[in-house]
Amino acid sequence: MNLLTLLVTIVLGAASWTLTEYLLHRFFGHELRGAFRKFIFFKEHMKHHHKKDYFASTKDKLLTAFGIGQVVFTLSFLVGGKMIAITYTASFLAMYYVYEVIHRRLHVLAPKHSYAGKMRAHHFYHHFVDERMNHGVTTAFWDRVFRTYAEAKFIPIPKKFSLDWITEISAEKDFIDQYGNHYQSVDKFDPITYAS
Repeated sequence: MNLLTLLVTIVLGAASWTLTEYLLHRFFGHELRGAFRKFIFFKEHMKHHHKKDYFASTKDKLLTAFGIGQVVFTLSFLVGGKMIAITYTASFLAMYYVYEVIHRRLHVLAPKHSYAGKMRAHHFYHHFVDERMNHGVTTAFWDRVFRTYAEAKFIPIPKKFSLDWITEISAEKDFIDQYGNHYQSVDKFDPITYAS
């Protein structure tokens, strides 16, 4: 495999994860809830939406990565052979790991740069304003492509979900972070939700 093929395969593997992330979240996590209600992904996803700081276990994430990795390797092997499959799958799974790190950091740590601030507001709009919108966690690109993007200018956060990183920075009920994202602690929480 030459260098150009290697680089293209790595980029395609990572980009493919971002599309997979969007599709899994949107359809398996929300829109097709009736069909996938019994699947562990749906159950874990709903717990994440309804419990502060809840994330699926590391074991479940490793099992997911293993299962997805086998499918991705098989399909990419059929398309490009062994070296393409190894490279593509490694890149895909590396981006899955990056997604897991970013997702946790969005919830538990203050943003350290403008992209983190933007993606946090994007993700929290999904959590606290409208679950039909903003399904991307690592990028808003696919939300824009599939018209599920909503500008996150104001994010009400229910007190039961109060974020430690905000309370550490400010005791104010109304908070604007250093990147201009506006958060407000609210007593009543009534999100649009697909969980019954």
